[in-house]
Amino acid sequence: METGLNAFKEALHLKHVEAGEYSPLALAYIGDVVYELLVRTMVVTDNGAMSAFMLHKTSVHFVCAEAQAKGVDAILP
Repeated sequence: METGLNAFKEALHLKHVEAGEYSPLALAYIGDVVYELLVRTMVVTDNGAMSAFMLHKTSVHFVCAEAQAKGVDAILP
């Protein structure tokens, strides 16, 4: 895995940067992408025969701020 990641970084000419060097907003921006990818993967795995419109609509149900707030409430004490 590490070799593949290094090859990817080299191909895109990415420099090494520590996470603490990024602003919280930049990290949140990247985090949103990771979360959306997980949700899309879950939705396609469960409902792959849906139209692209319905896949999108189902994904938005999980990615919207209200759904994320409910998820946080469910895992926090």
